[in-house]
Amino acid sequence: MPSFVVRPHWEALALQSEYVELVAVNDSFITTEYMVTLDLAKGVYAKFIDWDEQMFDRETCTPAHSANTAISEDLGQVEYVLSDRTGTLTENIMIFRRCCMSDTLYGENNGDALKVVPIKSNDGTITYQAQSQDEEALVTAASKLNMVLASKDSNTAGWLLFLISD
Repeated sequence: MPSFVVRPHWEALALQSEYVELVAVNDSFITTEYMVTLDLAKGVYAKFIDWDEQMFDRETCTPAHSANTAISEDLGQVEYVLSDRTGTLTENIMIFRRCCMSDTLYGENNGDALKVVPIKSNDGTITYQAQSQDEEALVTAASKLNMVLASKDSNTAGWLLFLISD
């Protein structure tokens, strides 16, 4: 049939349905093939982590071990590295030292807890002076969350909680 001749309506519908079938079949094959390839690549990356000799903890003599294949997706996602006041990295050791609940202190009182001094101005605002910029930043952030260091003495923890209603 020459191209200038208009095709019947039923023939155009048949071509459209064949096109839709082709797209649906190819779509499912491509998606399945892509997922299989991606899963295989993740498995290989996880094995590379297991085989990497530089990812080894000398203190405990344990090599890196990837427990699942999605672990390689998390590499490079670090946004913050926390350090202590001397600037060296922490060893992930958290020791409970002291806590205050309902004006009762729990733990040892060795005097090294917080070296921040609250200074109250004439208009009632409180500013903080500290030996460490980190401590000053933490206390200032806590005061913005309605946990205000209003006074400091040796008998109490010094924290006063003001709940501000909206």
